[in-house]
Amino acid sequence: MRLSSSTRSLVAILGVIFLAVFGWMYLQANQTEVAYVFDRDIPAFEFIGSAEGNLRAVTVPANRDFEVITDPREIVGKYIGPIGVTSDTLVQSTQLVDELPSGQRRFPEALLPVGKRAYVVEIPKSLTGIFNESDYIDLIAVVNEDGLVSPDDRAVLLFQKVRTLGVINDKFVVAFSIEQIAAYEGWKMVPGVTFTAAISQDANGDFPPLFQLPLYIEEGDGLADIYGAPTPTPIPDPVEETEPEPES
Repeated sequence: MRLSSSTRSLVAILGVIFLAVFGWMYLQANQTEVAYVFDRDIPAFEFIGSAEGNLRAVTVPANRDFEVITDPREIVGKYIGPIGVTSDTLVQSTQLVDELPSGQRRFPEALLPVGKRAYVVEIPKSLTGIFNESDYIDLIAVVNEDGLVSPDDRAVLLFQKVRTLGVINDKFVVAFSIEQIAAYEGWKMVPGVTFTAAISQDANGDFPPLFQLPLYIEEGDGLADIYGAPTPTPIPDPVEETEPEPES
């Protein structure tokens, strides 16, 4: 049975329509567009000054059931919200704020936490260059009362996870509570005390406050087996006094 020309035309038109619909559905299912993820872990209330180092472009389905930001101008120039973000997560508008909370002072490297005071601590200037923005540090007191190498020299862990705020006029600024300020000033009065610091971060475990350790590992029981033999400190030979030769 031969189809009439009108029937063949109708079948051809329906085929074209089917192919067009199928092609449109395929394109919709596979169409993508550019979105952005955070390129690093960023703490709360940090300013996003540029896309470089902060954002990374990725492709996402155009037909999706989740919100993303496709224009970097909607991200750059804003602050991270009260909850920090982690790298490789899609940027959401709910993670950003237009301005800092009112009444909270911002320092070069961090926002002053609520309930804390910005305070200057005396640590070696050579250490200040290793701290990144908003690092958490442990503050350690090194006690050497007589200025000589002796068994009573010790290091005392004063505070843990103190947030850094930046270096201002060559002074190292941290966020302290009132109690920490009082304790720090008290330790400054101890004869022979100096201070140093180490990066700790939240992932590290807590230790008892004011935990004292010997400054030289040979003074601790079993520590030499853990860290290896201590570096010997030579004791200078006493200088023998000689009587001057009589003048002839």
